[in-house]
Amino acid sequence: MAGRAGPTAGGGGDALEAVAVLDAANVDAAAEAAGDAAGDGPRGAAVGSGARSTEPGSRGAGEPAPASTRVDGPSLGFRRGTTLGGMTTTETHDTETAGNTGTAGTTGAETAATGADADYAAYIAGLPKILAGAAALFQDARGHVLVVEPNYRDDGRWIFPGGTVESDLGETPRQGARRETAEEIGLDVDLGPLLAVDWVPGPGRPPIVSYLYDGGVLDERQLAAIRLQEEELTAWRLVHPDELGSYLSPDMDRRVRAALAARAAGRSPVELEHGREPGGTLAG
Repeated sequence: MAGRAGPTAGGGGDALEAVAVLDAANVDAAAEAAGDAAGDGPRGAAVGSGARSTEPGSRGAGEPAPASTRVDGPSLGFRRGTTLGGMTTTETHDTETAGNTGTAGTTGAETAATGADADYAAYIAGLPKILAGAAALFQDARGHVLVVEPNYRDDGRWIFPGGTVESDLGETPRQGARRETAEEIGLDVDLGPLLAVDWVPGPGRPPIVSYLYDGGVLDERQLAAIRLQEEELTAWRLVHPDELGSYLSPDMDRRVRAALAARAAGRSPVELEHGREPGGTLAG
């Protein structure tokens, strides 16, 4: 019985493993393309429900700068409110020079600090980028795994409840997994241990670091309370671990099998690259 969604619980969020295609200019576009999902398969009990930029004032040829802006030293060329690599400069220094200042002017130390901020911002902007996503692994009393069907994928793959870690808002991977779980299936669950960290490179986007947490065993009451986020999901299903490959992408299938094997062996969390333990060994 394939279930369909009931009333949505929680706000809309980026579905992880469909995290996304980030570039320095467009993080949101980034988070849509990187989806680890899953495909349809035979077995599994289906249950469901539903700069400002301030220009310096003009003055006549040979007229000195006002005391409030004139400084002595080499030219800097920064303007107040100019955005540099995501940070904003704080003073106007166009053709002025750094050194001593007038009574109400910018000090040499302030000028140097502005330049240092701009240099640091440019350095940060030039660093390699990565995306982060987090999901939760839920099971029922039989050991079947909860997967959800997203409505935004063209490949028919299913995924785990999870999504993009909103690191720009200070969110941690664990917080992101819990928030996405509450938004997507309506269950606010205190997640258990970290099971796996997977490094997932991909074409046309930065690598994704995917965190998979143990959501524990859901009882009948919790299963009955599942309400899907209808904007993103169409169904949920409990699938036997041996049948997950028929639903999930290859990367995600390897990830969950590695996570389950590591948990059973008492060695979680497991470090993965494309769902495999480093060195090319397929775990699980």
